[in-house]
Amino acid sequence: MNEFLISLNQFADFTKATERGKARIVEQQLNPNPFKIIWYQLTKARIKKSIQHQGDLTPIYEALETLKNRTPTNPRQVSDKRISVEALNKFVKMKSPKVFRKNPYSIVTPPVKTTRVGDVIIRVAPDVVVKFEVDGKVFLGAIKIHVSKNKPFDYSQSLMISTILYKYLNEIKKEDEFVDPNLCFSLDIFGDRIVSAPANIDVALSEAERNCEEIKAIWGDIV
Repeated sequence: MNEFLISLNQFADFTKATERGKARIVEQQLNPNPFKIIWYQLTKARIKKSIQHQGDLTPIYEALETLKNRTPTNPRQVSDKRISVEALNKFVKMKSPKVFRKNPYSIVTPPVKTTRVGDVIIRVAPDVVVKFEVDGKVFLGAIKIHVSKNKPFDYSQSLMISTILYKYLNEIKKEDEFVDPNLCFSLDIFGDRIVSAPANIDVALSEAERNCEEIKAIWGDIV
């Protein structure tokens, strides 16, 4: 049996793509480009670090200074620098979710990075997973960061991201841990959007399952 694989952000892209776009996304999963350029690495790393440190903005300001002193040598680097600066400044105004800034937590590094919807394995790979202790109970939370000026996620895509995060955390948690949907966030910088999972994830999961069936069908056509 084929292993159907897709990353979480690509899955969110798939839910709103055209027919041609959906085929292109599945093709990319089947034949990943080993030379694909990873954009905004510094930006995502410093936003992640800021969240890990209780919303401390020092890593953001340090990144802005680094970018200020960086001299691009080609058009791609010029674009990366310009959009990275814009993204970092937007994050400063957005900040991380209030619960992450007002309550102490520890960072968790789960060994499992995936979940399964139907026959499709989704690489969730949350950017930050945290553990809160409240009244003697342990709660898990997570954030997935999205930085794309050309393709920001809309509300439904962000809701899909946070729903999958919630599902994932419930699968990797220990028996004495709890998962609150209000602690599962999609953070979209250029969408100016921070969306938590719904209390009832059934509707979003049904939509996810429908899209996974479509991914399988396209996958089978390509293979």
